[in-house]
Order: sequence, then structure tokens, then C-alpha cells
Amino acid sequence: MAKVSIIVGQSASLSKQIMEKYSLTMIPFVVDWKSEKSNLNPESIFQKMADAEENGSEDLPKTSHPAPWLFKSFFEEKLKNSDSVLFVSLSSKLSATFESANTGKEMLNPSLKEKVFLFDSQNVSAGEGLIAIKAAEIIGQGKSIQKAVEELQDFKQKICSAAIVENIKWLEKGGRAKGLSKLALPFLQKTGANIVLKIKNGKIEPAMLSLKNSNQASAVFNFFKKDKNRQKARVAITYAQNEQEAKDLKNLILKEFPETEIAFVCPIDNIIGIHTGPNALICAWHPLE
Repeated sequence: MAKVSIIVGQSASLSKQIMEKYSLTMIPFVVDWKSEKSNLNPESIFQKMADAEENGSEDLPKTSHPAPWLFKSFFEEKLKNSDSVLFVSLSSKLSATFESANTGKEMLNPSLKEKVFLFDSQNVSAGEGLIAIKAAEIIGQGKSIQKAVEELQDFKQKICSAAIVENIKWLEKGGRAKGLSKLALPFLQKTGANIVLKIKNGKIEPAMLSLKNSNQASAVFNFFKKDKNRQKARVAITYAQNEQEAKDLKNLILKEFPETEIAFVCPIDNIIGIHTGPNALICAWHPLE
């Protein structure tokens, strides 16, 4: 059986344990914050972001996708012991990561270039992670990388997602969800409404306005219940600071839908957390076959 190495971006927010379980390799992104050169871990970065904005600082963190040369290096290293490489990227409509990976691929020698395959997940965080896991499972069945990519194209259409961020401003500051302010979402958030967002065709857009729920878990769960594929599904949950909300969401899902498989519950990585801001909750799922 041909050996395939699977690389996934840091944007998938996968834990070390999940990476090891599915034999995945993570390629790092870059966090650029001039005044904060160290200790940018998930436990501290959100408070530092809030403090910086409260103080009126214009020095806020930015993120950068892996450079083409880094992709080239990762591809070359993996091909030393693999027959081919598959890179699962976050949505090309939210980041230039896919484009950078393609540039890195084009920098390879022709004999290596044909062994590298790129896949645009059209998702991020929990949804991106589910697609990476699916890729590992398909490859684990002994299918060719060409067949894996073909199946993933169909599979990614089955991914549903829901997210709540504490403040829309962080998404807009990061340029990942332009125009949301024009929809009066910031005003609605100030009234206490929970605005559920979704990813559609690789882009972030509003999905549901929840006025009756006092917490994020209930709002996301109500959106989850509306989906026809939620009866028997695989679910992934990621969170920023608000671990209890993530646990509450998991419990709500398992209580009403006990056949649900929880793939993982992980903190949102800094690379995504900088754009969601603190107290974000993301849930993604797909029907189990």
C-alpha cells in the first residue's frame, strides 16, 4: 500500500493527541504582534487582546499563512519517506494559505511536484479538522490519494457548521468577514442577542438570530437541531476561553442525540482565535455513514 502523508494547517485547531491518533502533520502559521513577542498561548492572548483594545492601542495581533518556502520544505521532508503528500487547507476564501501551498508546490522539482496534492476544505477550525480526519480515514482504508481527493470533494459538501463570537468586530478587524457591521449585527449583539454564524461556500455569513437563549451553547445547539443530518452525526467543537460552554454544548447534543460521535473538543488555536476574539464557540458536524 502506498504511503501518504497528510499535512494540515494550524488553523484546524487540532490537539496533539488528535494529530497523533490520525498520523497528521501540522504546518505552523505566524502570529505577528510587535509588542508581544512571547507567551502568546491560548490562555493569555485573549486577555492581552482585550486589554490592548481597551487602552486604545493600534498595535493588535496579525496572522500570516505559512510562506511558500515553508510549504516546499514540508513537502520535500515528507516525500523522503512517503509516496505522496496531501495538504488539507482552510478555506481559500478566508486565507491565502491554499495559494501559498500551491506556490510552494510549484517550487518543487517536477518529479516531486506530481506527488503533492492540495485540498481546499472550504472550512476552518472544527470543520477543517473533521475533513483532515476524514482524509486520514480514507487513506487508512488503502485507497489511492487520487481517490481520497475525489471522495473529499463530495464529503466537504456534507460539513455543516455553526459559530458564535462574543464580538463581531474581531472578525472584521481581521478581514475575515467583511460587511457584517452593515447588517446591524454589532447593535444586535449589544442587546444580548446571540448571532449564529455559518460557513457557506467557504465564506462566513449570518445563519440565525437567537434572542431567547442566555448562553452560546443553547444557541448553537438550537441551530444544530434544525439540521436534518444531526440525528446520527460526527461532531467537533472548538472554543476560545469558554471551555464550559463547549462542555455544555457537548452535553446538550449527547443528551438529545446519544448516537452522536464526538470527534474532538479542542481550544481554538491562536491563529484562528485572533480573528474570533475571546469567548468564541465553533461547532461542525457531518452525517455518519
